Amino acid sequence: VFALLDDAEGGKIPLDTQMANYALRLLAGSKELDGVEAMLQRMKDRGVERDVVSWTTAIKACQEANDWAKALHFLARMELEGVEPNEITYATTIHVLGQAGRWEEAIKVLDRMEAKGLRNVVAFTSAMAACEMGQAYEEGLRTWKRMLKAGVKVTLPAIDVVLKICLK
Repeated sequence: VFALLDDAEGGKIPLDTQMANYALRLLAGSKELDGVEAMLQRMKDRGVERDVVSWTTAIKACQEANDWAKALHFLARMELEGVEPNEITYATTIHVLGQAGRWEEAIKVLDRMEAKGLRNVVAFTSAMAACEMGQAYEEGLRTWKRMLKAGVKVTLPAIDVVLKICLK
């Protein structure tokens, strides 16, 4: 990916946010977080805007690499740079945390998302799944009730997770 970018820049095709985000998507699928980190740095070094798509893609790479700590790191860096996370960013982060059974962190990120007035069924479902994986069944049921109170449209995956929690 970097060799192709070097060739493009050498041929006078400047790196822009769209091209960089595409490169980030390719790197995210490789599970190679060092490459994602290097791409984010290249963007910064060249004055290319790192937007919500850039950071969300980096967090998605953490999902592929099963690295929940790096996902939280990217979310924090994003916010430090003044880039506002959106529903997809939060849902992706919560999903990474859920895969790792990090239910406390998942709930904290869900709290931050809701505090900004954002609601997303994937985020709630992932938070409930994190609770189920971490055996925090009561918290999982509280999250279900919270989702219903927030008026988030219920989906079959959400029902599946809450039923698993109820069975345990």
